[in-house]
Amino acid sequence: MKIILLSALTFSALLAQDGAMVSGTVLDAATSHGLPDVQINLTSDQPAYETSTDAAGRFRISGVKPGQYAAAFDRPGYMWASIGSRNGTERPIRVEAGADVTALVVRMAGYATLEGHVLDQDGNPVAQAEVNLGGQLARTDAEGHYKFDEITPRKYDLSARPPRLKSAIQKGERIEAVRTWYPSLTQNDRRR
Repeated sequence: MKIILLSALTFSALLAQDGAMVSGTVLDAATSHGLPDVQINLTSDQPAYETSTDAAGRFRISGVKPGQYAAAFDRPGYMWASIGSRNGTERPIRVEAGADVTALVVRMAGYATLEGHVLDQDGNPVAQAEVNLGGQLARTDAEGHYKFDEITPRKYDLSARPPRLKSAIQKGERIEAVRTWYPSLTQNDRRR
């Protein structure tokens, strides 16, 4: 009987040394489909744990020592996500001896892309126009095309300005290009 008790105690000690399991799923915020290849870092004052999601967006980290952890989730094309940030603004992941943390669900929002064309009043492309998207600048190509990649989803002001042109005087009137926010509206305070 003493041998069985000793074996049970040894087995319990081994389980405690192995630590707990932290597992969950990472989903695309727009589609709710699992995201593969998300890099996950679980950190605390102890050594960090790393893993990545499988094809269905599932992850599993075994052998996690008891403590409070922050988790960071990173994948190209998506905004970085976290649980239990190190600066204390979010509740940490609490791992206790012998208690697995399961069913974590993280939703990651993908970056947006915005592209279009700048055309003049006759419908012709405007080359080298400056396009401003909330402070991010781009120039149009020869076909008037512009593109912004990896945009954080939110509302933006979008404006276009033709390339710097010299003022012209025609029939006694000064002619210059003005910034346009959308067709035929040029006053910033009148934007919707």
